[in-house]
Amino acid sequence: MQEIVGENNRVCCPKDLKLDIRIFGDNNTVDIDETCTLTGRLVIFGNNTVTKIGKKVRGKIVVDMGGNSGRDADFCQLLLDDNISFGEVTFQFMEKHSKIHVGKNCIFAKNIFVFCSDTHSVVDLDGNLLNYGRFVDIGEHVWVGRDVHIGKNVSISKDTVIGWNSVVTKSFEKTNCILAGNPAKIVKENINWNGNCPDMYLDKNPSANIIE
Repeated sequence: MQEIVGENNRVCCPKDLKLDIRIFGDNNTVDIDETCTLTGRLVIFGNNTVTKIGKKVRGKIVVDMGGNSGRDADFCQLLLDDNISFGEVTFQFMEKHSKIHVGKNCIFAKNIFVFCSDTHSVVDLDGNLLNYGRFVDIGEHVWVGRDVHIGKNVSISKDTVIGWNSVVTKSFEKTNCILAGNPAKIVKENINWNGNCPDMYLDKNPSANIIE
């Protein structure tokens, strides 16, 4: 289903895409590659936003840009690179000019939240804003476990694993790490991961050892 209210909005997506797209604003662009198989919803309240989804992106996504109480997410960007699998993920934008980027070859499990906004303001005692949301940047080949929450102004480097129920509130520059906990921290380094389950991995790599 598509509902578009406004002027100069452009939506390019597969004809059989089962993604509910609703736009309320002007000059918004949604560009979803023909090879994508997505379900869920994409709702935009704002102007001049860009949603670009690359090849072979699949699964369930919920995208909320802005809100219907005057929260216009003007100039926000959602950029999803190629070959990403989503079990179920929610992307939320509230601040103008904010951006979420996910690199290629990532896997997201279910019940994952990526919030580029706190939705309410935190200020110091002089009235200065402390929690403006600007970006979330997730690198290539990142595996995000079930029930993970990723907050605003966070970068995660490539070849990372984020463990179940983790809450990521700061950036991690190191690659090849496992992050876990609330707040998340590095719990193991010098790792990589493979999309096959362990039995299948051992079948394909008979010389590999099992490390307890």
